[in-house]
Amino acid sequence: MQVSTTQKVCSIEKSIDLNEKYQSVVDRYYMRKFCVDVCEPKDDYSVLIHSNGVCLISLAPSHSIMKTEKRIKSVSFQVARDLNRDTGNRVSGKLKHGAQKVKPTSPLLVATFEDGSTMTARCPINGKLLEVNQRLLTTPGLMISAPDDKGYIAIILPEQSIQNVYRESLLSLAQYRDQISNKKSSLLDTYTKSSNLT
Repeated sequence: MQVSTTQKVCSIEKSIDLNEKYQSVVDRYYMRKFCVDVCEPKDDYSVLIHSNGVCLISLAPSHSIMKTEKRIKSVSFQVARDLNRDTGNRVSGKLKHGAQKVKPTSPLLVATFEDGSTMTARCPINGKLLEVNQRLLTTPGLMISAPDDKGYIAIILPEQSIQNVYRESLLSLAQYRDQISNKKSSLLDTYTKSSNLT
Protein backbone atom coordinates (compact mmCIF):
# COMPACT_ATOMS: atom_id res chain seq x y z
CA MET A 1 0.00 0.00 0.00
CA GLN A 2 1.36 3.35 -0.99
CA VAL A 3 0.67 6.53 1.04
CA SER A 4 0.46 9.82 -0.77
CA THR A 5 2.83 12.40 0.65
CA THR A 6 1.76 15.27 -1.53
CA GLN A 7 -0.16 17.91 0.27
CA LYS A 8 -1.49 21.13 -1.14
CA VAL A 9 0.41 24.09 0.29
CA CYS A 10 -1.12 27.54 0.00
CA SER A 11 0.99 30.63 -0.60
CA ILE A 12 2.21 32.63 2.38
CA GLU A 13 0.12 35.65 1.34
CA LYS A 14 -3.03 33.58 1.82
CA SER A 15 -1.92 32.04 5.12
CA ILE A 16 -2.31 35.24 7.14
CA ASP A 17 -5.13 37.72 7.57
CA LEU A 18 -3.86 40.93 5.96
CA ASN A 19 -6.90 42.86 7.22
CA GLU A 20 -5.79 42.40 10.83
CA LYS A 21 -4.22 45.53 12.34
CA TYR A 22 -0.45 45.24 12.65
CA GLN A 23 0.63 45.76 16.26
CA SER A 24 3.26 48.30 17.20
CA VAL A 25 6.57 47.23 18.74
CA VAL A 26 5.29 48.37 22.14
CA ASP A 27 2.12 46.27 21.85
CA ARG A 28 4.04 43.22 20.65
CA TYR A 29 6.93 43.13 23.12
CA TYR A 30 5.92 45.14 26.19
CA MET A 31 3.32 44.84 28.91
CA ARG A 32 1.73 48.27 29.35
CA LYS A 33 1.26 49.28 33.00
CA PHE A 34 0.55 52.57 34.78
CA CYS A 35 1.25 54.40 38.05
CA VAL A 36 -0.99 57.31 39.00
CA ASP A 37 -0.52 60.18 41.44
CA VAL A 38 3.11 59.28 42.18
CA CYS A 39 3.89 62.50 44.08
CA GLU A 40 0.80 64.60 43.49
CA PRO A 41 -2.49 64.44 41.57
CA LYS A 42 -2.00 63.91 37.82
CA ASP A 43 1.65 62.91 38.30
CA ASP A 44 0.96 59.79 36.22
CA TYR A 45 3.46 57.56 34.43
CA SER A 46 3.42 54.72 31.94
CA VAL A 47 5.66 51.73 32.69
CA LEU A 48 6.35 49.49 29.69
CA ILE A 49 7.64 46.15 30.98
CA HIS A 50 9.66 44.07 28.51
CA SER A 51 9.71 40.28 28.79
CA ASN A 52 13.32 40.52 30.04
CA GLY A 53 12.20 42.73 32.96
CA VAL A 54 13.54 46.05 31.67
CA CYS A 55 11.05 48.92 32.11
CA LEU A 56 10.65 52.04 29.96
CA ILE A 57 9.30 54.99 31.93
CA SER A 58 7.29 57.69 30.15
CA LEU A 59 4.52 60.17 30.82
CA ALA A 60 1.00 58.70 30.92
CA PRO A 61 -1.74 60.35 28.83
CA SER A 62 -3.28 61.69 32.05
CA HIS A 63 -0.09 63.41 33.27
CA SER A 64 -0.70 67.08 34.03
CA ILE A 65 1.55 68.39 31.24
CA MET A 66 -0.05 66.24 28.54
CA LYS A 67 -3.20 68.38 28.48
CA THR A 68 -1.54 71.76 28.96
CA GLU A 69 -0.77 74.28 26.28
CA LYS A 70 2.74 74.81 27.67
CA ARG A 71 5.65 73.89 25.45
CA ILE A 72 8.79 72.31 26.86
CA LYS A 73 11.80 74.53 26.22
CA SER A 74 14.51 72.28 27.66
CA VAL A 75 15.21 69.18 29.70
CA SER A 76 17.96 68.62 32.24
CA PHE A 77 19.09 65.43 33.92
CA GLN A 78 20.82 67.50 36.62
CA VAL A 79 18.11 66.83 39.23
CA ALA A 80 20.07 68.09 42.24
CA ARG A 81 23.22 70.12 42.79
CA ASP A 82 25.29 66.95 43.13
CA LEU A 83 23.15 64.47 41.19
CA ASN A 84 23.15 64.15 37.41
CA ARG A 85 21.16 61.22 36.01
CA ASP A 86 23.11 61.36 32.76
CA THR A 87 26.81 61.90 33.41
CA GLY A 88 26.70 60.44 36.92
CA ASN A 89 25.43 57.09 35.70
CA ARG A 90 28.14 54.66 34.58
CA VAL A 91 26.58 51.25 33.96
CA SER A 92 28.74 48.22 33.15
CA GLY A 93 28.53 44.45 33.04
CA LYS A 94 25.81 41.87 33.33
CA LEU A 95 24.87 42.94 36.86
CA LYS A 96 24.77 46.63 35.80
CA HIS A 97 27.42 47.78 38.26
CA GLY A 98 27.61 51.53 38.71
CA ALA A 99 23.95 52.13 37.89
CA GLN A 100 22.21 54.68 40.08
CA LYS A 101 19.50 53.18 42.27
CA VAL A 102 16.11 54.82 42.01
CA LYS A 103 12.91 54.43 43.99
CA PRO A 104 9.38 55.74 43.61
CA THR A 105 9.48 59.55 43.70
CA SER A 106 13.19 59.75 42.73
CA PRO A 107 13.59 62.63 40.24
CA LEU A 108 14.66 61.57 36.75
CA LEU A 109 14.65 64.90 34.93
CA VAL A 110 13.61 68.52 35.19
CA ALA A 111 11.68 70.02 32.28
CA THR A 112 11.63 73.80 31.83
CA PHE A 113 8.73 75.37 29.94
CA GLU A 114 8.85 78.43 27.71
CA ASP A 115 7.13 80.49 30.43
CA GLY A 116 9.99 79.66 32.86
CA SER A 117 8.04 77.22 35.03
CA THR A 118 9.47 73.74 35.68
CA MET A 119 8.22 70.20 36.17
CA THR A 120 10.10 67.27 37.67
CA ALA A 121 9.48 63.85 36.13
CA ARG A 122 9.84 61.13 38.75
CA CYS A 123 10.49 57.42 38.78
CA PRO A 124 7.40 55.39 39.70
CA ILE A 125 9.24 52.14 40.57
CA ASN A 126 12.32 50.77 42.39
CA GLY A 127 15.32 49.64 40.37
CA LYS A 128 18.59 50.52 38.69
CA LEU A 129 18.73 53.40 36.22
CA LEU A 130 20.22 51.92 33.06
CA GLU A 131 19.79 54.87 30.72
CA VAL A 132 18.15 58.25 30.31
CA ASN A 133 16.84 59.33 26.93
CA GLN A 134 19.56 61.56 25.43
CA ARG A 135 17.23 62.50 22.59
CA LEU A 136 15.17 64.63 25.00
CA LEU A 137 18.11 67.04 25.39
CA THR A 138 17.77 68.16 21.76
CA THR A 139 14.05 67.44 21.20
CA PRO A 140 12.27 67.78 24.58
CA GLY A 141 8.82 67.92 22.97
CA LEU A 142 9.04 64.17 22.31
CA MET A 143 8.02 63.60 25.94
CA ILE A 144 4.55 64.82 24.95
CA SER A 145 4.33 63.94 21.25
CA ALA A 146 5.76 60.38 21.39
CA PRO A 147 5.92 59.27 25.04
CA ASP A 148 5.86 55.50 24.41
CA ASP A 149 8.37 55.68 21.59
CA LYS A 150 11.12 58.24 21.08
CA GLY A 151 9.97 60.33 24.05
CA TYR A 152 10.52 57.83 26.86
CA ILE A 153 12.23 59.29 29.93
CA ALA A 154 14.39 56.46 31.23
CA ILE A 155 15.08 52.73 31.22
CA ILE A 156 14.92 51.08 34.65
CA LEU A 157 15.84 47.52 35.64
CA PRO A 158 13.93 46.40 38.75
CA GLU A 159 15.46 43.69 40.91
CA GLN A 160 14.43 40.23 39.74
CA SER A 161 12.65 39.55 43.02
CA ILE A 162 10.14 42.36 42.39
CA GLN A 163 9.68 42.19 38.61
CA ASN A 164 6.66 39.90 38.90
CA VAL A 165 5.26 42.07 41.69
CA TYR A 166 5.21 45.03 39.28
CA ARG A 167 3.61 42.93 36.55
CA GLU A 168 0.78 42.14 38.98
CA SER A 169 0.48 45.29 41.10
CA LEU A 170 0.77 48.16 38.62
CA LEU A 171 -2.43 49.23 36.87
CA SER A 172 -3.37 47.52 33.62
CA LEU A 173 -4.73 49.66 30.77
CA ALA A 174 -8.33 48.84 31.73
CA GLN A 175 -7.73 49.59 35.43
CA TYR A 176 -5.95 52.81 34.50
CA ARG A 177 -8.85 53.96 32.31
CA ASP A 178 -11.34 53.14 35.10
CA GLN A 179 -9.32 55.04 37.69
CA ILE A 180 -8.93 58.08 35.45
CA SER A 181 -12.64 58.16 34.56
CA ASN A 182 -13.56 57.75 38.26
CA LYS A 183 -11.30 60.70 39.11
CA LYS A 184 -12.98 62.83 36.44
CA SER A 185 -16.47 62.00 37.71
CA SER A 186 -15.45 62.64 41.30
CA LEU A 187 -13.99 66.03 40.30
CA LEU A 188 -17.21 66.83 38.45
CA ASP A 189 -19.26 65.82 41.52
CA THR A 190 -17.11 68.04 43.75
CA TYR A 191 -17.48 70.94 41.32
CA THR A 192 -21.27 70.51 41.07
CA LYS A 193 -21.67 70.35 44.85
CA SER A 194 -19.48 73.41 45.44
CA SER A 195 -21.30 75.37 42.71
CA ASN A 196 -24.78 74.38 43.94
CA LEU A 197 -25.66 73.15 40.45
CA THR A 198 -27.46 70.05 41.76
